[in-house]
Amino acid sequence: PVADADELARLALSPGSEALPKVLHHFGPAILDDNGNLDRRKLGAIVFGRPAELQFLESQIHPFVQSKAREMRARFEAEGHPFAIYDVPLLFEKNLRSQFDRVVVVGCSEETQLRRLAQRNGWSEEESLQRIHSQFDLAEKMKQADAVIWNEGTLEQLGLQVNNLIQKLITPS
Repeated sequence: PVADADELARLALSPGSEALPKVLHHFGPAILDDNGNLDRRKLGAIVFGRPAELQFLESQIHPFVQSKAREMRARFEAEGHPFAIYDVPLLFEKNLRSQFDRVVVVGCSEETQLRRLAQRNGWSEEESLQRIHSQFDLAEKMKQADAVIWNEGTLEQLGLQVNNLIQKLITPS
């Protein structure tokens, strides 16, 4: 099973959430789309490159994310899964390393990151670079990881690497 921190962060700002009114009060109507819904791209344009604004946003989102992740971990353990994956882009930035048995970093070149962010999210190079540069250096993350998957190839190639790693994790030493 997989817990996705980005998905949990989206939930933290979903309609009816505790954090959304606080975020709207702080940033104002500039972060809404024409239908009155949160426009994450507009919000990103405000917070990335402005550390104090990003810190405020994270202070509203991260307690929810961490609480939900703990709940999911407990559920996965109760269900008897031998391990679970927590996909968390800010693991090192938020000093969460000690909460996990093993850390796997999936990395690729900055050029590949830029291309993929443009394809997936429609972000400009500037928007993508703001997000990339708001995180720790990939080389440093790779040094601190227990395992690294280099993801420059196809989805099939990535799948093979992931399956090989899973086999290593579930095979007793």
